[in-house]
Amino acid sequence: MQFCKESPIPTIFICFSNCSCQEKIGLIDWTVSGKVKRINSVVSAGGIYERHEIEFEYDAMGNRIKKTVYHTMGTDGTNPTQDVTYYSVDATGNVMATYNLIMTSSNPAIYDLELNELPIYGSSRLGMKVLTNFKVATNNSSSNPDPILHKRILGKKWYELSNHLGNVLTVITDRKRVVEDGQGAFSHYISDVVHSGDYYLVTAQKRWVNFF
Repeated sequence: MQFCKESPIPTIFICFSNCSCQEKIGLIDWTVSGKVKRINSVVSAGGIYERHEIEFEYDAMGNRIKKTVYHTMGTDGTNPTQDVTYYSVDATGNVMATYNLIMTSSNPAIYDLELNELPIYGSSRLGMKVLTNFKVATNNSSSNPDPILHKRILGKKWYELSNHLGNVLTVITDRKRVVEDGQGAFSHYISDVVHSGDYYLVTAQKRWVNFF
């Protein structure tokens, strides 16, 4: 551990390389059951330092049910903001839905609760449905939640193709891409691949290729 002299925010950091202060992990608090409770970090971008504090909450079974990220710009604690993520889990601990609590106004405080992800399961996890701006609740009297309870947009369901070790190698969507025969006529369909990756043998580090 060392004291990061480059940062105007006095914090002791665990530095694994040269102290460039691009992103430094500070103190980490743990629960009695060995779960991470709080993480402090500092991120530097263009000479502006931003302190992050991440807090986690768990249920009685040890499943994560809430994550709160606090952002504070500068050294005087100005411009504090927060991002809140809620996790809905079943009896076995599988995440069934992910919600984001978004602050749309600070004075007065107005929040929108948006449904963000819906994991898809068979006998195990198959993928997830990605949602955008799907508001399910709000404390704004002049705004209403999304009246459409169910809608299907092709390309929003992502299916994970895994190997025998359970590592996800390719992610495809429920959208089919048309391939022409060279003369403008339909030939066949191909899968819509959004991610493709592989693992190195020794380090188990993953490299991804994004197609969107």
